[in-house]
Parts: sequence; structure tokens; C-alpha cells
Amino acid sequence: MSKTDDMVSELEAPAAIWNPTATVNWSLPFTPVFGAWLQMLNWGSLGETELAEISKKWFYASLGMLLLYAIAGVALAGTEAGLLLLRVLPLFYLIIWYLGSARPHMKYVKERFGNDYNRRPWKKPLLAASGLTVMYFALQFLVGALFGSAT
Repeated sequence: MSKTDDMVSELEAPAAIWNPTATVNWSLPFTPVFGAWLQMLNWGSLGETELAEISKKWFYASLGMLLLYAIAGVALAGTEAGLLLLRVLPLFYLIIWYLGSARPHMKYVKERFGNDYNRRPWKKPLLAASGLTVMYFALQFLVGALFGSAT
């Protein structure tokens, strides 16, 4: 292969990204915060800055939803309405995020690259998500214990 062929194949090769379908699957245990963050980074790697900004908005919205779940969990603890809200709202938001952000991302990568793209490794994001999930639940437990003992 000539030097020119090497340069052409480098230009055509997509940047390394996380598998879009896996970002959705891992968002089931780690929430859309995780998927939106990785998809934002994927869009950036693909040079799609406008789409990266949209994923950034989904990331912030997902963080807001986590805060809402935590507040609702404390404020509505032990009520039927609270249990229903905390079962339905996360699922509803996951579906909205999937349809509005994740699915278009998956479609874009599939149409543009098929299965032929460089994949980023999962070790670091999964370790980070696991640690942050443990911290989130520990903080939620502590806040619940503080408010529970005050009543």
C-alpha cells in the first residue's frame, strides 16, 4: 500500500466511539445520564458539534431528573403517590430520552458506518458509572436518614 493509500484510509476511518446501542443498554442500570454523556462525546469525536450540544442538553436534563427523583423520594417517602411516581417517571423519561436522542444517534452511526467503526473501550466509563451510582445511592440514603430522623 502506498503512502497516499494510507492517508486516504486514515481520512475515511471513523473516530473511535462507544457503541451507540451499548450506551442505551448501559443506561438501563446507569440512567440516561450515562448514555447522554457518552453520546455527547461520540458526537464530538465524529465532528458533529451541534449534535454534541444537543446531547449535552440531554445530559443536563437527565441530571435534573436524578435530582427530581431524589427529592421526590424523600418528600413522598412511604406514600402510594410517591411509589407510583418513582416507578413511572424514570421509565417515562428513559423512553423520551431514547426516542429523542439515543435512537437518532444509533441510526446515524448505523447508516454512516454500519458495524465498521473504531470502538472505544468500556472499562473507564463503566467503572466511573459504578462509582457514581454507589455515591448517588449513599447520598440519597444519608439525606433520607437525616430527614427521616427529623420527623
